[in-house]
Amino acid sequence: APKPKAVAPKPTTPAQPTSPSLSESSSKKKKSSSSEEGPLSEDGINIVVEGICMNSSAYLAEKEGKMEVVGNKTEGALLNFLASGALGDQVDYQKQREENKDRVEKLFPFSSENKMMSTLMKGKGEGKEGAAHRLYTKGAAEIVVQVCSGVMGPDGSAKEMDESMRSEIDKRIEQYASEGLRTIALAFRDMQEVPAELDALAEKPKSKSDTKSEASSSSEKPPKAESKESTSSTDKKGKGKVARDAQGQKRGVTGIKDLVLVGLVGIKDPVRQGVPEAVKECQKAGIMVRMLTGDNVLTAQSIARECGILTEGGVALEGPKFREMSEAEMDEVLPKLQVLARMTPSDKYILVHRLRELGEVVAVTGDGVNDAPQLKEADVGFAMGSGTEVAKDASDIVLMDDNFASLVKAVMWGRNVYNSIRKFIQFQLTVNIVAVIVAFAGAVTEGQSPLTPVQLLWVNLIMDTFAALALATEAPTKDLLDRKPYGRNDSLITRIMWRNIIGQAVFQLALLAVMLYFPTLIPFTGLPKDKSTWTPTQLNISNTILFNTFVICQLFNEINCRNLSNDLNVFKRFFSNYIFLGVMAITILGQAALVQFAGSFAETHPLNIQQWLLCLCLGAITLPWGLVLRLVVRIKDKEAEKAPVTAESMQKKAAEVRQNPTKPSALKTEGGSPKETKGKETKKDRVINDEPTERTSLLAEEGRANKDGDPAEAWRRAGRKLSVVSAFRNAGRTGINYPSRANQARMQTFIDRQMRRASMPPINSSAL
Repeated sequence: APKPKAVAPKPTTPAQPTSPSLSESSSKKKKSSSSEEGPLSEDGINIVVEGICMNSSAYLAEKEGKMEVVGNKTEGALLNFLASGALGDQVDYQKQREENKDRVEKLFPFSSENKMMSTLMKGKGEGKEGAAHRLYTKGAAEIVVQVCSGVMGPDGSAKEMDESMRSEIDKRIEQYASEGLRTIALAFRDMQEVPAELDALAEKPKSKSDTKSEASSSSEKPPKAESKESTSSTDKKGKGKVARDAQGQKRGVTGIKDLVLVGLVGIKDPVRQGVPEAVKECQKAGIMVRMLTGDNVLTAQSIARECGILTEGGVALEGPKFREMSEAEMDEVLPKLQVLARMTPSDKYILVHRLRELGEVVAVTGDGVNDAPQLKEADVGFAMGSGTEVAKDASDIVLMDDNFASLVKAVMWGRNVYNSIRKFIQFQLTVNIVAVIVAFAGAVTEGQSPLTPVQLLWVNLIMDTFAALALATEAPTKDLLDRKPYGRNDSLITRIMWRNIIGQAVFQLALLAVMLYFPTLIPFTGLPKDKSTWTPTQLNISNTILFNTFVICQLFNEINCRNLSNDLNVFKRFFSNYIFLGVMAITILGQAALVQFAGSFAETHPLNIQQWLLCLCLGAITLPWGLVLRLVVRIKDKEAEKAPVTAESMQKKAAEVRQNPTKPSALKTEGGSPKETKGKETKKDRVINDEPTERTSLLAEEGRANKDGDPAEAWRRAGRKLSVVSAFRNAGRTGINYPSRANQARMQTFIDRQMRRASMPPINSSAL
């Protein structure tokens, strides 16, 4: 067969569609092989156009002066290809759908199991002897080609596909995949009668309004396990079979066969600008990025290399091989697994669950209904802003811009918030230790506390409000990505923090003890050297100096507390934090007003310039003392120097987990206690109001295709709960208490669709 020719889009191509993880999608159309080489005839073009327009649910919408895809981005790329005029004249897909909508008989939605979708239409008299029906199919190229027995020639006629032609097409698919192209095959079949097994799988066609309302939601269903022994398994609805070859690879839905291959489409998913850099930053921060995709493994490898995810020595696997692995085999490959292609949602769940069993902290991204169990199982679930409501409800964080680079920002902000909490704790513990000991010791030895109640209230205001505001407003920086992640069970107060807390407390207590018991040793106070001759006013001045010095010590120590490591420079980015500077200024002004003007209210006495300078100098010693602590008392920062996770360390941990399968340490919360959710409804539990432990066991068991019982049917039952409960709760949010008539209709439509997908009888929304 001759080499296929590429038809390049014209320069007037409309704006390309955007997708959650990609900046644009562009398509390269490859004409099918045939016995003759030449341009497509009008009949051939009609088949291509009708197959693309009618066998899709996406549509293009103009937004802010450019065309954007609403719905599936792959379908949007195909529509853009037609609109570009690459086949001659520009094609109006909406006109095509309007003219042929009455011909649509049945729909076969895309699913992650079948990797294809089809539309059955009434024939128009073309094809062999005026066929009564025509089936248009598109899907994963290697799967669609396996159920094709012919190819379309340039004139639109079907010709038999021989082995040499099939071999060339397979090579072409591999070539496109190795170039990073998402390879889609287009096919059709003319028939006089619809096979019964095919008819049982179909859905009724939807109206235009229904199509638009569902275009942006995922058409995939909850994941399903696959049996290792059988050559077919029940599909998501339990109505059809997924055929498999001898190696267990999927061959499409039984009943969709003897297709005529129209051609191959190579869709380029350009990597968003900044994504490779973001992946590199994640890896520098100690985060291992893995790519899970339904694409061909060659396509996945190419894109992963472009992004920097697949590195030298990394492993790329396909879902069928991964799910058949034993725990020992899986633990052996997990440390190096970087790409999982042709995966199903159950594969994703198995991976997340096993990593958490091994003690890893796992974050997962997802946007579809099928991603809800994985988002719920992960330590941190990231949902896409353009994803389904079910995924958003199951997640912890929603990325509104659907950009991987936002994950880096999330990591930076997360670490920054955690550091801010630590900074505040470090500051607060120091103030508390000093204030409590000084007040208690003074009351016991001197008969009254040197710090009055009003003064302690002011210290408490500085400690709780102003300090929290100052220390929590540090902006995140890239420096936060230079250290490894915190461990699941790491202590909130590190050894370096204890050094700073105890060291500063010792210095301040020593200074205040001298001022309390030996005030005459302090120069420049302006007080008599003989304490016994002091008047009450002079005693009040001494206590005011002590109080003023104590507060100023806290102000300078607040600067020290900005540093949680052994870094010597505590003024890094100090003068760029205007909130911190403002809080410091307000605190100083408040302290000056309290000392100079509060009088008997705060039991203070106004100080002169000499006494103020004395207090400032004594308090400023806190800064060089902190430098001495960092230089002399060198404590190794275990977190900053934490060894990265290696294959050997993960395999050692995996062996320990297999030896102690009931040990709960792998699934602990941040507080260090086992994760207990039974009987409690958390944010994630609102998605599936079921026993999480039972559901987790079911998912893990069925995801590995346990030979005992009927795993496919068991998984379908679990899928019903997810699909139906999520549908009702999600739809119910559109009309709280007394929904309007429009919202009631929307609820009913949503519930009916989910019930139909779960093969359950209809439920009246008003009754619910």
